[in-house]
Amino acid sequence: MVRRFGKYLTPANTLLMLLTCAFLQVAYWPSVLLQPLVWIDHQLNGKIYDFSAQPNAVIPLNWIQVPASDLAQFSSAPEQSDLAKNLHALSQKGTLAVFLTTPFRYPRLDNHKQSAQLDSAMPATENHWALLQQNALWVLPEGFVPTDRVALGDGATDKLRWRGRWAPRIEGAFEISGDGYQFSQAANLPAHALIWRQGAQWHAGIPLSLMSAHLNRQLQFADGVVVDGADWQRVVGADAQLPVDVRLQPKPKTLAAALSGAQVGVWLVSAASDPRPGLVAATLQTLAANQYPKSPAWGQWFAMGMVVLLSAGMLGWWLSAAPWVLTLYGLIGAAALIACQWAAQVYLQWRLPVGTGLLLLVCVWSLRLAWWCIELPFRGVLVSWRDAWQQIVRRQLQDGQLEAAELHLTSLASCRPESWQLQLSYDVAQTYEKQRRYEQAEKLYRSILARSGRFADVQGRLRRLQELSSGQAGAGLDATLVIDEQIINKPVLGRYEIQKELGRGAMGVVYLARDPRIGRMVAVKTLHYKHFESNQLEGVKARFFREAEAAGRLSHPNIVSVFDVGEEADLAYIAMDFVPGRALNFYCAPDKLLPVHIVYGLIAKAADALFYAHKHQIVHRDIKPSNLLYDADTGRMKVSDFGIARLVDNSKTRTGDVMGSPLYMSPEQLKGAKVGESADIYSLGVTMYQLLTGKLPYDGDSLANLTYNILQGKHPSVRSHRPDLPASATRITNKALQKEPADRYLSGKEMADALRKSLARDF
Repeated sequence: MVRRFGKYLTPANTLLMLLTCAFLQVAYWPSVLLQPLVWIDHQLNGKIYDFSAQPNAVIPLNWIQVPASDLAQFSSAPEQSDLAKNLHALSQKGTLAVFLTTPFRYPRLDNHKQSAQLDSAMPATENHWALLQQNALWVLPEGFVPTDRVALGDGATDKLRWRGRWAPRIEGAFEISGDGYQFSQAANLPAHALIWRQGAQWHAGIPLSLMSAHLNRQLQFADGVVVDGADWQRVVGADAQLPVDVRLQPKPKTLAAALSGAQVGVWLVSAASDPRPGLVAATLQTLAANQYPKSPAWGQWFAMGMVVLLSAGMLGWWLSAAPWVLTLYGLIGAAALIACQWAAQVYLQWRLPVGTGLLLLVCVWSLRLAWWCIELPFRGVLVSWRDAWQQIVRRQLQDGQLEAAELHLTSLASCRPESWQLQLSYDVAQTYEKQRRYEQAEKLYRSILARSGRFADVQGRLRRLQELSSGQAGAGLDATLVIDEQIINKPVLGRYEIQKELGRGAMGVVYLARDPRIGRMVAVKTLHYKHFESNQLEGVKARFFREAEAAGRLSHPNIVSVFDVGEEADLAYIAMDFVPGRALNFYCAPDKLLPVHIVYGLIAKAADALFYAHKHQIVHRDIKPSNLLYDADTGRMKVSDFGIARLVDNSKTRTGDVMGSPLYMSPEQLKGAKVGESADIYSLGVTMYQLLTGKLPYDGDSLANLTYNILQGKHPSVRSHRPDLPASATRITNKALQKEPADRYLSGKEMADALRKSLARDF
């Protein structure tokens, strides 16, 4: 088990796993490391806002701008300012919030920062200022005067996490410093916090205070939810942060326009240069519309699953892949994450933490790019080393030095597995397989699986080889030489690649093969050594090669040419000319007989071939229809198996048996007498008799009866089977089938001449 999974613990995979574990612990990172994640999430949320429909404003809200000098005068002497009267009038038309630009200079308010102190310091007179200060929210330059309309629930402080500055268009925050209120807008943040802190005490922010005043209800914040105790509720998250839709920011009005209208609602008054009311208004409207994305409770699990899936997709290849491949993978992954967040935010109002996944892709891509830059100076050396190794092993493979090639590949087993190493091992294993050295092939296939887990079709090939070695697929030549080509490679004999089986004989199998050197199709006839006794094997081999050499010297248009001869561990083979078409035994059935004139022409060609072979002191000894190959499309006919029949005839593997084809043997061959040219003439006569009539001249229910009939019996005339045959057919077959060799045709040429004269006269 350890070895099986150990191959995955490469340095690249280990680095990726460590990076994945770091991202899975993202919730516990320091705030400085969380800022990039938060920035990515908020940038993405803000961009998606641009593609979603703008919600309708729920609260009637007005932003009033007054000259900064009027607001400064009001701050220094509110009871003497005309602005106090106008502000009092606005406070009667709804909720009023005044954003001051300078601190109060009213003597009784100096250094008073708490609302209770401020209330006791206010005069009890009934002037506009006294009435105004009881009904308005005052936003000072250092902060604002808190009210008691919003209460904080138990445990709220423990739930809050301040994560530094947040992204533009998303979040804002009040920050507290010293012992006073200090309103501080973080750079480029178009929103305000819903709650804020002075020391250990938490206060409601301007949006919540305005919402409480507008609803005229006591609100409570706890565990990320703002409620009024009845049916009003808003989910804002445990850290009280809210994504603000800045499109809900109202256009400012003048004070005169506001006083002349009859509209009631929320009134925000500020100097013309003060941007704070617009931001507060957008926050308030976003909170009221309740159409902003919320973080689901399972968001953290989503982030963890996303990191695991992205890492699993890159495991094993991210450091070895080309930078452009990893870039493409990263772009596809990033596009999928962005599309997921877009759909969740637009249709479900969910805010998913996809920033974690995007940052992981960026980190992995950066590491791959850095590694690519590091290895760039050494790439030329690595490529040269790799090419040299491949050339060495390829050359050994071409020269047939499989053991040496395997030894070189074994020395690379401790290196990181690369595709070129596995491919070389695969090629060597296939060569072993072609040579039917299945044990060595199986060993190499196992080493490939041990190093890579999976490669090409190694598993299927190994399974099939195991079936062969266990005997499930049979044994010997017939079961191992030709196997399903989709699972096991086509075997080879010498350099010849076996394509398919053409036929079977007493001594072996005939295959169609391809000579890769010249791209020629050949017929390969095998002689399996299992047909011979062990004490005869050396002599058989010597005679086989001697006879094959003699047959190879024959060059005649009607004789199958022998190209090559070779030997394997368990057989010898001859590569010869491949003749398309069929053997003449196909045309021996009564319903498939050839026209008589074609039979005459084919037998004449065979007689010419025998005459040529006899002149070179080669007797065929096994002339029969299956050894005469005929291509009906071209009319070509060739005699095959010269030299092989004699070898088989000399074997004594079956005591008492007559090797060869007794139905076509001459009487002297059956007697065991010396066999010469006339024996081939007799066999050719039997072949002609069968091709003309579909029957043999002699038959018998046993070998003894057959032998007696051939030696003593008289064969029926061919015209007794087919009266339509010409008289020459009877004359030629009778002369070729004479019992005594001297009574037959003296040569193949004499028989060929007789056939051609009859062909010209009778047809």
